[in-house]
Amino acid sequence: MASAVSYCASISAVTLLGGEVLLASQPRSARDWIPLARRGLPAAAIDSMVRLSRIAQTEFAKALDIPERTMARRKREGVFSSDESAKLIRFARVAERAEEVFEDQELAFNWIKPTQAWTDSRRCRCSTPNWAPKPCSIRWDASSTASLPEALEKGR
Repeated sequence: MASAVSYCASISAVTLLGGEVLLASQPRSARDWIPLARRGLPAAAIDSMVRLSRIAQTEFAKALDIPERTMARRKREGVFSSDESAKLIRFARVAERAEEVFEDQELAFNWIKPTQAWTDSRRCRCSTPNWAPKPCSIRWDASSTASLPEALEKGR
């Protein structure tokens, strides 16, 4: 019996970031990505991600918490900083894993595509049950005098 799900070739994090030629490396494990992040990814990696994912560069800027002006400057300079590179690598690896799970590139990119709900911390558009505290209604940080369980209790 034929499967109802059509499965196209999977896309790797390496491919999303521009391929082996652009990266000058073929990372095979999580550890292999460390030197790439430290060295800084080529700025063309974002162009590759935009082209392959069909997610706009402005959406990437919001999702990765990299200001658009900084992203434009990095493109002129030709390389991302190590922190920015680490963010790009994490995004590409999550997209790769999402594609494996969904077995469909379009579904994976639609799932991972940044939305207003998760890029705007001021609003809560979560669909949690009524009995559960909304994640954004809980205010707690490490310097808080209340313990995390107390903060969770107050958030209800």
